[in-house]
Amino acid sequence: MHTVYAIAAITVVCAVVYLVWLEIRGQSMWVLSQHTYEGFPLFLRHVERLPFPSRRRKLPQLAIITHTFAKRRSDGLPDPDYNDGLLDLNMTLIDAMKLDGVGTPVLIETFGGKRMFYYYVIDQRSAESRFHDIKRLFSGEELSFDSRADPKWGFIQRYAKDYFPDLPF
Repeated sequence: MHTVYAIAAITVVCAVVYLVWLEIRGQSMWVLSQHTYEGFPLFLRHVERLPFPSRRRKLPQLAIITHTFAKRRSDGLPDPDYNDGLLDLNMTLIDAMKLDGVGTPVLIETFGGKRMFYYYVIDQRSAESRFHDIKRLFSGEELSFDSRADPKWGFIQRYAKDYFPDLPF
């Protein structure tokens, strides 16, 4: 009987160590979902779990990078061939704020001819500087930047309430 408890305890410890390791490395696992909004397809990717509260307090600013598709279908989704060519851009945008601890991505929304990348960041200036670097790399794509204060992470909490209520806060 003690062996069963020992194995269970070791499993829990390993899981916690793994989660802490992911947190330290800034790694996120993503959950994908498809919805309909106002009669059009809405594709979401959100992180499986948010950073620990101690990390969240250091990221009081919501930053949004919007990519407007050059080629899209009538339902607002990107043209499939065009979308296939966006892999480098998408990966760069996902990792954009992770460098040097500037921030963390929390949501990617594809809707209405656009893909929006939502991050929580340490400050607007650092995030905007990172954005301009990416815009130079992908000058052929239409990218825009916006940010606003959101120290309590209210945006993602409201979004989660409607679309992914199982996301732990």
